[in-house]
This record gives sequence, C-alpha cells and structure tokens, in this order.
Amino acid sequence: MKSPRKGEEKIVLPQRTATMFQEIEEVWLSPIQKTKSVFKDLPRLASRIEVLCGVSSPDASGSTTTTSPSSPSSSSSSSSSASSSSSEPPVSPRNADNKAREAMKRVIIDVSRFVEDAATYERIKDQIMASSGIGVDLQLETADIFNQIIGVDSKTARVFKAITQNILFAGVFELKVKLPLKVMTRDVPGHEGWRVLIEITKDTVCVSHYKREQTLATTPPADLFWYEWRLSMMFSRDMRELISTSLKITNVGFMDTTSEAKKHEINSLLCSGNVLIS
Repeated sequence: MKSPRKGEEKIVLPQRTATMFQEIEEVWLSPIQKTKSVFKDLPRLASRIEVLCGVSSPDASGSTTTTSPSSPSSSSSSSSSASSSSSEPPVSPRNADNKAREAMKRVIIDVSRFVEDAATYERIKDQIMASSGIGVDLQLETADIFNQIIGVDSKTARVFKAITQNILFAGVFELKVKLPLKVMTRDVPGHEGWRVLIEITKDTVCVSHYKREQTLATTPPADLFWYEWRLSMMFSRDMRELISTSLKITNVGFMDTTSEAKKHEINSLLCSGNVLIS
C-alpha cells in the first residue's frame, strides 16, 4: 500500500448507509427539542446570515429584499483567509453576547417577515423586540424564544433547523469522500469561514451554507491555498418538504507565497473553484 506523502494523511471514514439528502432530511425533520443544536448555533451564526427575498412581505407591497449584517458574497482576496483571525480589538463577553442577541433577533424577524402570515409576523416581531434576555445564557434565551414566541414547528423554526452544525456534518462527510484532494485542511476562522444565505422566492426557500477551508498551519509557504464550498438545500415554500440538496466547490485562492506549480495542481484538481460534488 502506498504511504501518504508529506503533508497528507490517510483518512478512514465510516461506511455510509444513506445519501447526503437522506442524512440532511433526517436531521432537519428531527424535533428541535431533541437536537437543541438550533439553540446553540443560531446565536453564534446570526450575524453571518443574509436573508434575500423576491416576494412581498406582509407589511409591504412589491418585490422586497432584506439583508442582515453579513453577506456570503465575500471578497476572494488571496490573502484574506490567512489574515482572517488577525488584529480585531478584543470584545468583552457581555458585549459579544449583546451583539449576538441583537443579530439573532434581527434575523428571526427578517425570516418570519417573509415566511409567516401577517398576524404571526407582527406577533413574533413585537414579542421578540419586547424581550430583553439581558443576563440570561444565550442558549437558554434562544430556547425560550423558540418555545414561547416562534413555535418549535413554525415555518420560521423550520428555516432555522436547516442552519446548524449537525446539518453541515452531512456535507462535510460527502466532501471528504468525493473531493479529489488528499491534503489535510482546517476551517478558516471568523465570518469568512462560515456564512449562510437564505433565499426566499414565491415557490421555494433555499438555505445555503458557505464554508471556507485552508491548508494547515504547518504547510510550507509555497503550498498554501484555500477553497470554499457550498451546501445548498431547497425547501417547499411552506417549509414542509426538503426538495433537493447540492454540494459544490465554489472558489479557490492562494497566498502570495504559493508556488506556480501548486497553483496549477490545485486549480487542476478543483477546476479553478468550480466543482459539483453532489
């Protein structure tokens, strides 16, 4: 058996018994109280979620687009991933919690505005804006918001059930099995590393996770690179059915120190950042 080259590692994955679609559907259909992952993941991801809608909201007329603080369409600068964890001033835990709380409230209101009826939207908006939560653990506060305000099986709740680490695991597994790349990589920290786009149309709701990975810290400067992949899920407009899933490499980039030979190798393997995985 051929031994892994330097910088490579043989990865042994458990045998898969279901498709990516089936795994995602099973997680998504699980009761929100059972996994509790929404309560944990939404506060830390809220500021990375963008909501786009091309249909009228209950309190507006005509085509409307609403956008939360962060956008998945980030710059593809070759040095961005390497520096993403650098020199931002430290934020106190209390301020960080308050920012996460406000971002979470904002994105919940954005989503409910376009998936719920007018009366439900107004009730959710008013009750969330009236809740303070200051001094309460964010995970417990999020659970209370879903249990007492949103409803654990509402359309809004079913959208956020698609935005969890557990959903992402199915995509990660698929990627490691099918990606023609044997070099070990790591997550890119910060907003660029994981972003979410919710697109709401007249007939469907599409939730897409954008994840960026980069070479290990021990990688020689001449071999540094990063790539981005997207896991998309299309749902029926009433959020009762998962219609389809897809996984794709969407971007690839390099550092100033990356050799031309490595750029050619990675671009050839990843089709310059345009590979449909599943």
